[in-house]
Amino acid sequence: MDLLNEITENDIADLNEECQQLIELVGLDVFKKLVREHNGRSIYIPRKKNVESSLRNKKIIREFNGSNYKELAGKYDLTETWIRKIVEKAV
Repeated sequence: MDLLNEITENDIADLNEECQQLIELVGLDVFKKLVREHNGRSIYIPRKKNVESSLRNKKIIREFNGSNYKELAGKYDLTETWIRKIVEKAV
């Protein structure tokens, strides 16, 4: 019997506070999926800054046309030197 499948919104109050907080954050279906997939293991949640930097850098690389360092620096509030470093890493 898989009791996890049987958990409904009405059963949430019967779970511990940590589970309740997680359900509130991600929803019951995602909570069940996380429990099934990770089953007690710790998972890493990346820092917001790291996620944003990675996405920003990918956008900069896509938008780079070979000479628009100054434009990209202004758009992303970075120095031209930093834009050059991001672009050089991609090459």
